[in-house]
Amino acid sequence: MDAPTVTIGKVTATLVKPRATLVLALTRSEEDVEGATQEVATLIGCAALAACWPTDTAWPVNARPARWVPGQPVETYGALVFDDLVEFGIPMLDLLGSADGDGPLTIAHRWALFSRLKSDEVRAVEDFSEAPPGA
Repeated sequence: MDAPTVTIGKVTATLVKPRATLVLALTRSEEDVEGATQEVATLIGCAALAACWPTDTAWPVNARPARWVPGQPVETYGALVFDDLVEFGIPMLDLLGSADGDGPLTIAHRWALFSRLKSDEVRAVEDFSEAPPGA
């Protein structure tokens, strides 16, 4: 799986793999996303974006967010990131993208969840079926 590239404002970055502890927190939060409001899904996407942003690439606004701390609710961290991005002039639509799920937040969230999977784990998930054999 190749790392995706996202553009926010005038800055384009190829995302990096997040720390494993954040992947666990995002996975736990993923359970909440299934029935979550758009607001919660957006905040989780912001947390993923900040965690996957490469250190050698300028953050799209003045100050790079502090690192996520284990135990900190992912939504709370994402809210801080979101507020800073919007407050410093990044339009919300630039973060969210279209209804097709192609926005930087959705891309970062997906990348954060799946970037640490090994290729055989990905194949196992893709090949999984609850249907009886031969169905």
